[in-house]
Amino acid sequence: MNKKVKCLLLSITLLSCYLSKGQYFPADTLNLNKTYEAFLNEPTSYHNQMAFLDAFPKNFRDFLMVYQFQKGQDYDLTMYYKGVDHIISGLYKLDLIPDTTFCDRIIWLSLGGFWEADAPSYLQRLLHRLVAEKRDVMFERLSKLNAGQQVSFWFFYFHSRFEKTEEYNILLRDMNANYPAVIESMKLAYPAAFGKVWY
Repeated sequence: MNKKVKCLLLSITLLSCYLSKGQYFPADTLNLNKTYEAFLNEPTSYHNQMAFLDAFPKNFRDFLMVYQFQKGQDYDLTMYYKGVDHIISGLYKLDLIPDTTFCDRIIWLSLGGFWEADAPSYLQRLLHRLVAEKRDVMFERLSKLNAGQQVSFWFFYFHSRFEKTEEYNILLRDMNANYPAVIESMKLAYPAAFGKVWY
């Protein structure tokens, strides 16, 4: 190929990339939406619940990329608007999946997380609900992680504009005897997380 043809092909490729302004979603959003709809249509199906959980983003970076808000006319906000439903009407209602499986997935999803309006804040609420309702399972699963991962979990858990002293003290009191290493990680993360959200 001569130099002019190569230049022309490169120019066409660059121009098409620029004009398409393509978005990259790290999760298969078509499958995610399809499994969510199947779950809504038959919520008592273990298969549908597991399929939706399997299609859901696996880590916080991917979660944020799928459900983030981006300004601009050319950005497709479909997944941003579906985020709340996927969490509130989806994740919150997966009650047939074994606790250890579900808690593991949500813990791994939260690692590296930080509070932000919309989808991350709803995910954080789910964490608080799980710790309140399935405290022993959550702490047992957290105990399997290394200290850095535990600190990362607790950072997202407590990341807020406001202190959550009462909740912190309850966990400290109730769980220190059985899970001292997890509590030590919580102690490290707590002062770094509360009051650190700015707009």
